[in-house]
Amino acid sequence: MLYFAANPASFGQAIRALRLDRGLTQAELAEACVLRTATVSAAENGSPGTRAETIFRLLGALDREMVLRDRGEVRRELGLDDEARRERRRGA
Repeated sequence: MLYFAANPASFGQAIRALRLDRGLTQAELAEACVLRTATVSAAENGSPGTRAETIFRLLGALDREMVLRDRGEVRRELGLDDEARRERRRGA
């Protein structure tokens, strides 16, 4: 599954969804990442202060990696751009 994260809040939502999909508690994910449970909670709640190292630990523990793509390309692919919205309204 593709998760779209363009800001700390959407990154946190993605991490929470991935953790829950794997049936992990925040404490279990924290242990796997060698982080405090409070750090996992802060990341999931969209803390803008989440460090890059923390992000990569979370992604690694969840068997995920970061791919950087052109924002417009991702928005088109996910149907979030203006053209996709117009097509949906037209019923296309």
